[in-house]
Amino acid sequence: QSAPLRNAEIVLGKYLALMIFGLAMMGILLFYVLFGVCTIQNIDFPYVLTGMLGLYLLLCAYAAIGLFVSSLTSYQIVAAMGTLAVLIVLNFIGSVGQDIGFVREITYWLSIKGRAMVFVNGLICSEDLFYFLLVILFFLALSIMKVESHRAKRSWVVSVGRYVAVVAVVVGLGYLTSRPTLQLYEDMT
Repeated sequence: QSAPLRNAEIVLGKYLALMIFGLAMMGILLFYVLFGVCTIQNIDFPYVLTGMLGLYLLLCAYAAIGLFVSSLTSYQIVAAMGTLAVLIVLNFIGSVGQDIGFVREITYWLSIKGRAMVFVNGLICSEDLFYFLLVILFFLALSIMKVESHRAKRSWVVSVGRYVAVVAVVVGLGYLTSRPTLQLYEDMT
């Protein structure tokens, strides 16, 4: 607590380490891709790179979620189980509230299910790209706010207000980016 680092620097430093670790994992996949380039005639290289981009974005989202959950507890097992619980909720939330149009749109956007498969299938969609970026930024912001709560004591009204504001901004931006008129597509096949 007496370190000269700000809370955001601590969280972003940890997340940068996770991103570099993810890049190392993607490097292993890239080795196989390069082997495929050498051995497969007429390989669709942009298609393969698009799939790798989707997997990397998914890995970065998982890392941000895990970082947030680990900021909630000091027990590694609890953090792992909590991360799995959040991922299960994000996977199945798309089936909630299907009878109400606005709720259906929000829960569909919140669902992580199938987001990376769009990339793996060779399509870069702005909705899915913004989804991953917003989820990453959302959980990093929550992590920073959680770490700050240990150092600076605020009233519960201010703390809840900050969390509600972050949720509202992310859900609002997510809803806007999911509008069909604002979506862009790039087919890499």
